[in-house]
Amino acid sequence: MCAALAATAAALPTVTLTGRVADVRPYLAEAEVVVVPLRVGGGTRIKIPEAMAMGKAVVSTQIGAEGLPFHNGREIFLEDDPKKFARIVIELLQNEGQRATFEKAARARVVREHDWESVVDELEEILTHVRRDSGTSTSVISSARLAVLREP
Repeated sequence: MCAALAATAAALPTVTLTGRVADVRPYLAEAEVVVVPLRVGGGTRIKIPEAMAMGKAVVSTQIGAEGLPFHNGREIFLEDDPKKFARIVIELLQNEGQRATFEKAARARVVREHDWESVVDELEEILTHVRRDSGTSTSVISSARLAVLREP
């Protein structure tokens, strides 16, 4: 963890810098706004849909939400300029009505399009199409193992 960041956070009684945690959900539950200020990175972007599913407003950089199907200004706020990013976060913290509107829209979209049932339905449709297709995608899929894990 960055020493300068830790020192700054320690001086602010309303900021908790945790580092890695086993389960992010208790921290998300306490947040009024979830920020994703990534400037570089790769990998999955699962924390944003998790926050949205929990009914949280999310502010992210473009790279932080890269590849996600959410609309800027509708279900998520995307901003790369640090000052504008901070202004959006402050506005959401101060304006409960605006924050609630975005929380509701984000949660509705995640529940509608990214819950287990819709994901499994989409996967079944893809696999059915691939099975019917005798092209190269069939050989690629047949050489891979696929597991769909459902949470209890």
